[in-house]
Amino acid sequence: MTKKKKAVICSAIIILFFGAMAYILQNGGTKETSRKQESYTAGALSFYNDKILYTNCWGGIHITDYCRLVSYDPFTKDTKIIHTTNDFQGSPIYSWDGKKIAYANVVPERDASNICVMDADGSNHRQLTHDYSDDTKTTDTPTGKVKRVKFNSAPSFSHDGKRIIFKRASMKRQRIIGYGDMYTAWDIFEIDLETKTVKQLTNYRFYEMSRRPFYLSDDKRFVFSGTDPVMPGLSATKEMDFREDYKRRYQDNTIFIMDGKNNELKPAFTYGRWTSEPSVTRDDAILFLAVTNEMDGLPPKPVNYDLFLKKGDAITRVTRQQGGRVTDPSISFDGKRILFEVGRQEERGYISYKYVINSDGTDLAEVAFPKIGPTKE
Repeated sequence: MTKKKKAVICSAIIILFFGAMAYILQNGGTKETSRKQESYTAGALSFYNDKILYTNCWGGIHITDYCRLVSYDPFTKDTKIIHTTNDFQGSPIYSWDGKKIAYANVVPERDASNICVMDADGSNHRQLTHDYSDDTKTTDTPTGKVKRVKFNSAPSFSHDGKRIIFKRASMKRQRIIGYGDMYTAWDIFEIDLETKTVKQLTNYRFYEMSRRPFYLSDDKRFVFSGTDPVMPGLSATKEMDFREDYKRRYQDNTIFIMDGKNNELKPAFTYGRWTSEPSVTRDDAILFLAVTNEMDGLPPKPVNYDLFLKKGDAITRVTRQQGGRVTDPSISFDGKRILFEVGRQEERGYISYKYVINSDGTDLAEVAFPKIGPTKE
């Protein structure tokens, strides 16, 4: 290669580099630009009668100007901003009497998520846990880096309003070397609202937990969904054997009912494949997801999930969403209505739609949550 050609190539690289830097600074490197990138979050919703709690953030979960916790009635369109913060307000939920709200205050840059509670109008706000992972120390393992954390999330109230149950991850790790991080080693905890005492209720270090745990009406038993459990102190080989043995016996039925004392690792019920994501009513009816390919005579892929409602020993099917994946179900405390998402692959990409349906499967209606502009109230 001649000196002249080398000079031309070097000049082109320099021009491209500074051009790219100018573009980043102009279009993506300022806080002003973050306001143009609204992040609208409505996952892990709570549904108290007809009022739905959701979080509306401006700028995205990792770069936010502020987030607002919003109450919305999809039938009357009544919208009320309840609480504003610079952090992300995850998985909000009403108490059983509708007088209080709990949520997880998430600070991603500190690997922190802590449980907060307040009155339903946003007053008397309190942070109940104070776990922050400021230690940057990580451990190298064959599957990637691992970091110890206390990441609290997905709260819900006891029926008497005296305690909050939530899930906690004790580890942040790479899924595979070169891929993104995930929180794992999940267990169930509870906190007493008066004494602030935190109590661990399970000790199985679940690989993943879906949605949130719920107390049943006796306020002693609780229901949740967790995958790939292990026992503390097992070697990596024995952990894998433990998980594989569970799958052989129960075929990915992952819904448990425990009491914090005699916690037998056995699903609350079995129903086909991948029973998961339970939510409950005042009278202990359980809404859940299950894979429906086999029962509908469909090929194994793409995987289809649908909603089912268990009342006593009777299980009825609520949805038939072939061609879409149902996620994030939530049943109202009175058991009348169900809120859920359906994700579909379309020409413009993977799109999620939110729906409300009666618990008997009638009156399906799409819900369009209002997006609130960048101006602070």
